[in-house]
Amino acid sequence: MPTFYSITCGATLATCAVLAFITRPKADANTPESFRRLQCKYLVAWAICVAADWLQGPFVYALYQSYGYSRAENAKLFVAGFGASFLFGTFVAGFADSIGRKRAILLYCFLYVVSCLTKHVNDFNMLLLGRVTGGIATSLLFSAFESWLASESTTRHSFPQGLISYAFSMMYFVNYLVAAGTGLVSDHMVGAVSMKTIVGPVHVGGFLMVFDAAIVCCIVGGIYVALSWEENYGDSEGVVAQLTSFKKGVSMICTNLKLAMCCGVVALFESSMYIFVFNWTPVLHHDGAAPPPFGMIFSTFMMSCMIGSSIFALCSHFKTKLVLFAALCVAGCAMLLPANLGMSANNDPFNFWAFLIFEICCGLYFPAIGTLKADAVPEANRSTIYNLFRAPMNLIVVAVLLINPSLEVTFKLIASQLLVAALLLGGMLVSECRRNTEECQPLAAKSV
Repeated sequence: MPTFYSITCGATLATCAVLAFITRPKADANTPESFRRLQCKYLVAWAICVAADWLQGPFVYALYQSYGYSRAENAKLFVAGFGASFLFGTFVAGFADSIGRKRAILLYCFLYVVSCLTKHVNDFNMLLLGRVTGGIATSLLFSAFESWLASESTTRHSFPQGLISYAFSMMYFVNYLVAAGTGLVSDHMVGAVSMKTIVGPVHVGGFLMVFDAAIVCCIVGGIYVALSWEENYGDSEGVVAQLTSFKKGVSMICTNLKLAMCCGVVALFESSMYIFVFNWTPVLHHDGAAPPPFGMIFSTFMMSCMIGSSIFALCSHFKTKLVLFAALCVAGCAMLLPANLGMSANNDPFNFWAFLIFEICCGLYFPAIGTLKADAVPEANRSTIYNLFRAPMNLIVVAVLLINPSLEVTFKLIASQLLVAALLLGGMLVSECRRNTEECQPLAAKSV
């Protein structure tokens, strides 16, 4: 019998398919062939490597739970991942500017394989190690890839801003397409073979099947990148010089208002997203009730992100900052619904639909912020500054997980962060408008 989950999933799929068709890559005589080749080469590698992250992402909490760990212990393991991303990932991923973005991506593949292998061992310390390596790998995934694409587009090829914006839009559309597909496939994987003990604390099967599939993706993706990608650098003076680059990056963010406000938007939005990821499950899964279809819910989330990415592509003639400002405002209002409506079973449809609106805004956010960062961040320190943007985000997530407030308070916090991010971006828009007005006044005086 259809449920509101399946009906919503079907409607979301239909909407996603229509928008995907409308925003599909179209043959354009004015599009350089070099751009098409670069986009194809990039998207293939991105799809394979990001599939590793999406395959295992929805099942990490469930795997720890199946090993017998409580929600509090789960939170500690998640804190280890975000803490590692903050303490180590910020520096390690920043080395991509000097060691090369291609090498950094290969490092991501290696670290992620290590992280997935540790999931087979039901030992808290081993799982902590996996969270640490996974946290560093995540920093590399969401910085080195983007840095490589931005560098190839702006430095090696000097593509116009419109093509760069389109490239980021397609990057995140493919991201959500892969996520939605892996969400549906992963349910079948975990049900194919039941989990069993091999020797001591080592297990195979069940939830671990998706982690094994992620390992395969990392190996295949790493080989593809190693054989087909060119290397590019930022500050290429060596690994030791990266410490100087890191110090310079901190100074640039602290003294450049545009970079500082961009950092604030990234930290507030992306921390709210990760806090949401940890907390949406208990909102829709109530004690004593049968679990909802997690795979279907996750796929619907990802299809909503694809809808947002398609909307961004359709809004290419609008100012990117305005599109992002609207997305932040709508996302903040959507999160006010579960924060004030409540978490009862009767409210599940409304909370679920609010979550979908938030996910649509996520789909709008990432290509928009990618475009803004590509324009605002200097090439020589791109990976370093990208990861410095993530540092306060990780601090916020770690703090919230450690405090572990009630669900109502948590979602009020999420809504507040999103609305404050909108205010910061609004400040950037006002500052930009004032600057443009001041620049136009001398011209108007001359014309008179």
